Amino acid sequence: MGNVTNFWSPDAEELHADPEQIKRQESAMQVNLDPMQIDLETSTCAIKDYVVSLDSCTCKDASLRRLPCKHMYRLAHELGVFDLGAVNVDGTPPQTILKSAKDPAKAPYYNGFTWAVPKAFQEALEFCHFMQGDILYDNASAYSCKWSEAAANFRYSIQVKAPSRGTSVGKFEDNWNHTVCVVLTDHRKMPAEFPEQIWTTQGRLYTLLQTGDISIINKDSFAPLPPLRSHALLKAMTVSSFKIKAESYVAQICKNGTNLSCFMMPYDSSVALSRLKFLWIKSAFPSDRTFLRFPTPTNLQVDAYQRFSPTLRIACFLFAGYEKHAVLKILKDVLYKPDQTKTSNADRFRLNAHGVFIQHMSK
Repeated sequence: MGNVTNFWSPDAEELHADPEQIKRQESAMQVNLDPMQIDLETSTCAIKDYVVSLDSCTCKDASLRRLPCKHMYRLAHELGVFDLGAVNVDGTPPQTILKSAKDPAKAPYYNGFTWAVPKAFQEALEFCHFMQGDILYDNASAYSCKWSEAAANFRYSIQVKAPSRGTSVGKFEDNWNHTVCVVLTDHRKMPAEFPEQIWTTQGRLYTLLQTGDISIINKDSFAPLPPLRSHALLKAMTVSSFKIKAESYVAQICKNGTNLSCFMMPYDSSVALSRLKFLWIKSAFPSDRTFLRFPTPTNLQVDAYQRFSPTLRIACFLFAGYEKHAVLKILKDVLYKPDQTKTSNADRFRLNAHGVFIQHMSK
């Protein structure tokens, strides 16, 4: 392997799959290197007392072996020519150290509902307020296929007849018991007359979409409770039992020996303010060192997890190569919005008013 002239070319895959090199790749993410200290013109940097380039390093390991050391791997990672992470010993290309999960907001339909609820219904879900003209189907094919093709794949549709558009929209919990008029159609039957209009509540309609239970729309059936939302999830995340589960969750992600900081916050992609806060944090950290996961309250066994809104997730920001104090400072800069009208200079920022911080150090 010593005759490889370009360590970062496709021809060097076998080199990076060597077990000895994998050890150096695993150590590389623990190297303290601020990307701002890299000379991009020459692709070099200084790490401690070592001068590092993509071809060489003045450390003892690189000088003796004439192969990439942990400092060279870290520099290559920061320059984007090598993705650090677990490398298979069968010669396959190296994989990214971590990969971000897909943002729930980018999916065409909301997860957690039995019926297909497109993202166009964001406001209806945020406020539990469906209005005249809203039409929903129990299968996504009704939205994406020709009607003749879709008809074989779905059964029910709901069309909202009241309230009319333009009516005032209150809070989610306040709207839960408000009246809504719908037409429920069973497309597997051939009705002899126009389907009956049903007067029910916004909460029953929401629950039908979530569970698929048609009977729940009947006002004589048991009254469903409104789901718990972000503020309740945040409260549940601050208890010590959750922090133990959260630490275990982060540790499972860090099986390759990476040290990570993690900030967890409630994230409801159907709520505009929650989405905005998520984007604030995401934009404050470099994408190449910030990785995302979106477990549900069920995934992390949050207390009373079965009662939370189906649109609710826990956004996990995983930060690689950051000191704890640096992460906390950036989070404060993003989240702290002091009241400019008050004369007091007291620092009232509390991170646990927004989420939970987990520091994982690999053993």
